[in-house]
Amino acid sequence: MSRPRALLPAIFLLNAVEFLQSGMIAFGAGPIMGEIGAGPEEFSVIASLYACVAVVAIAKQQWVIERIGWRSYLAATTLLFCLGALMCAHGDRLAPFAIGRVLMGLGGGGLMTSARLLVNFKPPGPGRFTGIKVFASGLGFGMALAPLLAALVITSSDRSLIFYLLCVVMIVGSLLAALAVPAHVPPEVLHSQGGGGRVLLLASSTFFMLYLLQRTYYDFYSDTWILIAFIALSAVGIYTFVHLQYRHHAPLLKIRELVSRRYLAGMALFATGYVLLGANNYMIPVFLQRGLGFSWETTGMVQGAGLAAALLTWMVMTRLLPKSPALPKYLITGMSCLAIFAFQMTRVSPASDVQTSVLPALLLNGSFVILTLATAALHTFRDMQGKDHLFAHGYQLKTMLAQIATALGTALATLVLQWRSTVQYDHIAVRIYPGSTPYMEYLQAIGTVVSGNGADANASRVALASLGQEVARQATLLAGIEYFKAVSLLGAGIVLAMILRVTLRWLGAWRDRAHAPLRAASTE
Repeated sequence: MSRPRALLPAIFLLNAVEFLQSGMIAFGAGPIMGEIGAGPEEFSVIASLYACVAVVAIAKQQWVIERIGWRSYLAATTLLFCLGALMCAHGDRLAPFAIGRVLMGLGGGGLMTSARLLVNFKPPGPGRFTGIKVFASGLGFGMALAPLLAALVITSSDRSLIFYLLCVVMIVGSLLAALAVPAHVPPEVLHSQGGGGRVLLLASSTFFMLYLLQRTYYDFYSDTWILIAFIALSAVGIYTFVHLQYRHHAPLLKIRELVSRRYLAGMALFATGYVLLGANNYMIPVFLQRGLGFSWETTGMVQGAGLAAALLTWMVMTRLLPKSPALPKYLITGMSCLAIFAFQMTRVSPASDVQTSVLPALLLNGSFVILTLATAALHTFRDMQGKDHLFAHGYQLKTMLAQIATALGTALATLVLQWRSTVQYDHIAVRIYPGSTPYMEYLQAIGTVVSGNGADANASRVALASLGQEVARQATLLAGIEYFKAVSLLGAGIVLAMILRVTLRWLGAWRDRAHAPLRAASTE
């Protein structure tokens, strides 16, 4: 395959594998924990290690490419990623799996950045816009396929298939990319400085922040102020790294040149989008499985179908952008999708039909993801056209932010779920207590069913266990509804703020046009 033909498939596959691996492992976390003998706390440490290593790998990506070239970089990252994936596939204990995830983070942490930088090998114009469309399509494809494939693999009882699939996609994508990139190493005059101490500061601060965010699920109520203090300390460490990069004459990341009103606003939008993405991706499967009682396979299919809307939305968006490039309307549409999706999720119940109640809501969630992230990208990097080296540094920072913001969203969702499900459980338990009418009626009904199946001796025990499970399910369902109410209000609030801002800007422009003749006359 020739270099021009290899570039677009490489962009698609490298971006897709990033979202495949993160989505599949997150969706299949429960069964994976069971197979490697890890509890939620240990698995949260592994997630924090992966994200920390990924952030460092992204920060050092351009530094490494400057010294060994694109082809050697692709070969090294593919080797690390596949070695880690194979360790995860065959590791039946915690330690091998953790080491495997660290190697996957080293090799795959910069996949999204690599895919986006490959787009810049296309010349500016229609060719580069085609590259951007392929890049976003890989994102949507990976997000949509991840839960579906994970559900199918989990039901087949062989989790190693997840990691074999990732290896295949990674190898094919890297081989195609190697055909498309130049073989030479950039001249030394372009080299940035590594700063080992600064990278160590970034790594340690990022790990402790992500780990502490994960720990909030277990220790927030018992060690609230200690957690808050150490999270703040970790944030100071990350700020110190950014400040040192800003002041350095040859920084690892050119933050001083990146700082502008447009870039900072875009990064804020990215942070909002990724926090909501992380929170929703955690809450949706929990709500569907533990709240509504859906099976793993049904949850994966429904969530995958919902995220497939991202691809369809992006196709429509690419047709509209050349004719109507103004970005606020896309952001308003995306946040409207978020608000309607969350509102619809507050109305579902175990008796709701999947295709008419749940699936339409999840389709809107998929549209929200692509509309928000694509709009943020178009806004943030608009002033970097023709500045490929600066763009690379800006995109590295954006991807580092994505890792931290997604972890923050997941931590916030777990904290809200723990808090509200505990409150709801207490409210339900007040009404259903030994001797109460609902309690006795439920035990009698379940006991009758169990006895009818020939298990008289265990009827009362099974009925009591079933009652406890039902109360926990109801508590999770109500906590999820409260979460989606809050998200709906947040989305609606952002939409109203955006409409007000656009209206005020339009009124200001109209007033300037109306007063222009008067100013011209007074000047004469």
